[in-house]
Amino acid sequence: RDLVRSRGLGDVYKRQIIDSSVRRGDEARDRGEWEAAAAEYSAALLEDNSLSHVWVQLGHTVKEQGALRSASEAYKKALALQPNDFDTHVHIAHVFKRLGRVDSAVKHFLRALYFGLRSKSEEDELLLLLSQLVREGGFSKISDALDEIDALPPVEQEAPLINYLREIVSNSQSRLIDENLEATGHEACLLYTSPSPRDRTRS
Repeated sequence: RDLVRSRGLGDVYKRQIIDSSVRRGDEARDRGEWEAAAAEYSAALLEDNSLSHVWVQLGHTVKEQGALRSASEAYKKALALQPNDFDTHVHIAHVFKRLGRVDSAVKHFLRALYFGLRSKSEEDELLLLLSQLVREGGFSKISDALDEIDALPPVEQEAPLINYLREIVSNSQSRLIDENLEATGHEACLLYTSPSPRDRTRS
């Protein structure tokens, strides 16, 4: 019984340490003291690394310091704990955009929309990134990102933009298949109608 009581008191004390660190982190964040805020959030996560909201705040504070890769890692930790949080998908998408990782940014903007984000500005951002990918010849990456969406758990109401993009990809793939079949058929026809060297010598 004493052991159980001491463990209980230890848990309470640990919770107090975490709450105090998070509170000080929030206060430092509100003052724009990003380094101090990051240190407090990190201290809280040392006590309990399952706090997804604290990982998000850590991501914010290190991003404000210009440490974009560290920010992306913090957001990834948060998403590993709460994969359906569309706000975090938006945060990491913007970080990947700044890092020049357009395909990763597209992936997370799509997931944000899939999990419930309804924001015209974010949709416009996604469309601009998609246009950039197409210009750079990255159409297959768009298809891959949509395939990943298809593998996610179903949601009650999917964003209209995702359905629209699926139609574009499906139609484009169908057109490519038709063009390939037509080209293959044309080549087969040429092979069939072209006389062999032996035939040409006979004529």
